Amino acid sequence: MSRTRVPRDLIRANGFSREVLAAYRETVRRYGDELWVTGISMGVKEIGGEIDEDAGTVIAVHVRLKQELERVPRANRIPPTILGVATDVIENTYTPSSNGAHGSALPNFPLRPGSSFARSNGTAATLAGVLRDANGVRYLLSSGHVLREGGGSRRGELMVHPGPDDSRQPAGVARYESVHLGFDAGIARLEPRIRADNRALISNQQILAPQMPRIGDVLEKSGRSTRLTQGVVSHVGTFDHVYPVMRLVLRQGHSPPISEKGDSGSMWYDTTTFAAKGLHVGIDSRANRPTAVATVAVEVAKFWKLTWE
Repeated sequence: MSRTRVPRDLIRANGFSREVLAAYRETVRRYGDELWVTGISMGVKEIGGEIDEDAGTVIAVHVRLKQELERVPRANRIPPTILGVATDVIENTYTPSSNGAHGSALPNFPLRPGSSFARSNGTAATLAGVLRDANGVRYLLSSGHVLREGGGSRRGELMVHPGPDDSRQPAGVARYESVHLGFDAGIARLEPRIRADNRALISNQQILAPQMPRIGDVLEKSGRSTRLTQGVVSHVGTFDHVYPVMRLVLRQGHSPPISEKGDSGSMWYDTTTFAAKGLHVGIDSRANRPTAVATVAVEVAKFWKLTWE
């Protein structure tokens, strides 16, 4: 977790002060390589899984197991402040949410965010959307571990819809192109004559070009397994060496889960602006309040110099 560069547009969108950014970098330096740490982020303070609206921005250290202070070795204790900024300790262990349980689905075109999607030798996950490069070549976007599932990463390997766990006769729709492990994101070149657009499969909402997430944003995703779910952005930072990532908690009043296996690759989009915000990569289903993590979509598109359709 050594990367501490925070994208400028992400800083502006959230109004992070120099003091908060300095404290975040210092926390990554101190604790980022500890095996018991699963993430370091900037965001809201949580008490018993509920958000404390009045605490201001804190630096959160996410750990595999939260213990009573007297049981924690003195060298591992997180101080109440770092460089004058308040800290929080959150128990979260994030796991990829691919490998969905067996289901049943017929090919449905055009392909849309929320469609069942996987490698030809994989299981079943979710499509995030369609992008294009400066030459007009079109690509399908999903999480990196979806495109690499089953091993191998050679360009041209077949991607299918629905995923093999959802259909005995899936259709070939794209060819593996590239994966960025630091984003846990991947793209596949769309096959000729395969129709695809960015209207969400379940909500039928047209998802618009990516924008930077803000803490407090209410987002929605169409997932292969849990269908339509909503979450609130509570933190941004680095989680299990994936960066930059936003952490979402289940929206108040909504029934769990926020996500399940098979939802990897879903696109979280804003319920107000309908802009794409985050590529879903993982969950912590054991948290007090169901939790998901998603890579910042703007940075993914920027890396491959792709434009959202």
